[in-house]
Amino acid sequence: MTAFEVPGRAQELQRGLREEHDVLVATGLTWLADDILRIGHMGHNARVERVDEAMDALENVL
Repeated sequence: MTAFEVPGRAQELQRGLREEHDVLVATGLTWLADDILRIGHMGHNARVERVDEAMDALENVL
């Protein structure tokens, strides 16, 4: 898993990734819920193509 800071935008970005690109990510927990995005990359999602798709989608919603 990779986590990164997106102050005040995690829920907005999560929604955009899901609705516009069919990419599922998690937000932070408790007091970090809107400040952290978490992207899992294990198993099927560890393939270079899948990681590239997720990064392209993230670039698009940012």
